[in-house]
Amino acid sequence: MRMKFNLLAVLGLGGKVRGALTVETDAACKSGRDGAEYSNICLCLGGIEFIIGVVVMLVSRNFDDVEIEQLGLNGKVRAESEVAFGDRVGVILIHGRAGDENVMWVFSRAIEDLDPIVIAPRGLVPDPIGGYSWWNLHHDPNTEESPSPSHSKLAQVKPAIDKIIEAAKKMPEMYGVDPNKIFVLGFSQGGAVSISCAMEHPQMFRGVGMLASFVPSVIKEKYADCDLSGLNVFISHGTKDRIIPIERAKEGLDFLTERGANVAYNEDEVGHKISSAGIKSFKNWLMERA
Repeated sequence: MRMKFNLLAVLGLGGKVRGALTVETDAACKSGRDGAEYSNICLCLGGIEFIIGVVVMLVSRNFDDVEIEQLGLNGKVRAESEVAFGDRVGVILIHGRAGDENVMWVFSRAIEDLDPIVIAPRGLVPDPIGGYSWWNLHHDPNTEESPSPSHSKLAQVKPAIDKIIEAAKKMPEMYGVDPNKIFVLGFSQGGAVSISCAMEHPQMFRGVGMLASFVPSVIKEKYADCDLSGLNVFISHGTKDRIIPIERAKEGLDFLTERGANVAYNEDEVGHKISSAGIKSFKNWLMERA
């Protein structure tokens, strides 16, 4: 099996530099542990391939027709686990703008120790700059990804929220996930979807991971008076992020904390991506709550 994905989408750069940089993983060598693959990471520049490292990727497959019908989404799933049916941890991976269901699996090393059930849905709308998004942004993609109320209305954001919540509701019956152990992890726009879902149904998710992300303004307006007591949130952001400035992350931190959420905050001197230290911090946070 050979998987190919756009590194720029993984790093949150979407289509800013199109066609110049891709990453491929060659899943030819598997570990002895069920559910994990050790894959070469190849950097492709101008048709020349360089192996730059090795990554652990959880084995996944495309949704089958039944799953697409029941979940109402396209995407990928890691549906096997040695944990007893009904006791399994569920993780929903939500990609950012101009991504797809393949890009979030690079966070496998943060979740693999849980032997979880994982679903990675595809965004609802094709994005003009490539890939898929959860809602389209009607402004210059080379400026700021996080929209203001004048750019994104609640009606644009709500379909994504509804789809992810419905998928979370069905994970226990479909995959044997403990309904009290469902986490949602999103990068960039995917993190905005993740926290929006949790604010809509605070008791549904054991925890929310917001990586290089923000709380959408329209969601802040709708839930200005909400009680988020007991909601666990992990935020990681880069101090050099020019796509979503760190001020947006700190605004989200303040908004969530003031409404009672238990927020763990991490920042590193990186751009619109997550550092190795950030991934390690997220893993530790997750393991303590799963």
